[in-house]
Amino acid sequence: MDDRSRTLLDISALPASARRLPERELREALAAENRADLVVAASYDAGVVTLYRGTLEPLTVPAEWFGEVAAESGVPPDLAGVTPTDHGQTLRLGRAADAPEVSTDAVLYEFDAEARRRMDARLRRGDTSARRREEQEAALGELSDQAQELGLYDMDPRMPGAEGPRS
Repeated sequence: MDDRSRTLLDISALPASARRLPERELREALAAENRADLVVAASYDAGVVTLYRGTLEPLTVPAEWFGEVAAESGVPPDLAGVTPTDHGQTLRLGRAADAPEVSTDAVLYEFDAEARRRMDARLRRGDTSARRREEQEAALGELSDQAQELGLYDMDPRMPGAEGPRS
């Protein structure tokens, strides 16, 4: 039995009260590289929301946290209907169409130190890319200035401060 078949079999062992992703999204989330950061099922019992990740590891979150987050929407959460959506990236906090939603990343960042480290690392890598892009743009600006000084490049006459093509 391969890992995916075993995982699908394992998910059938989750509590009957756990609300799951739709079948197609569930299969994709279970096979995803970032499955540890996706929620495939969720349940509520006795003031605690239990989230089941794509690895099927449970994560328990106090119900109060969802109440605080949902307060911004003005719609109280119905945690008995907490459901993962959007391929495991979002939690809908109730069955109603206007139920508040919260990103899975927000929950994991708050309650899972390892997930928080992964997210911080991704952000740092993103910051590095942005910094590199800024450095490249600055270098291109310097090259453009040097080319103009040498008469190798004429500024576009449509640009502010441009004198137009040299004769």
